[in-house]
Amino acid sequence: MAQLGKCFPTTLCCVNDAVCCDISVTVGTGPVDLYTNSTNFPVNGTFMVDNSNSSTGNVTLTDGTNAIDVAPGTCQAITYSDINNGESITWQTTAAADFKVSFSINYKF
Repeated sequence: MAQLGKCFPTTLCCVNDAVCCDISVTVGTGPVDLYTNSTNFPVNGTFMVDNSNSSTGNVTLTDGTNAIDVAPGTCQAITYSDINNGESITWQTTAAADFKVSFSINYKF
């Protein structure tokens, strides 16, 4: 389920995209790209990992510099204020895990 490309009628304004997905892995996995900025615009956004259904695997979400490590039975969010062209947000797990990821990204052009 995704709501993509909410554009505002003002010229040279902004775009807000929201995405959520369920991910299930049976072994430790990663790193796997979740989002890559392929625009020429800096992007900011908040990413949330809900690892409440997992009983074994930690989930790590990172931009290569700032990371969150979400233990089984918990959820956490992180805001990245400047995802530049070519930079990616990735996830990886330490063991089997069933988790949800949702994020909202914003950019101006």
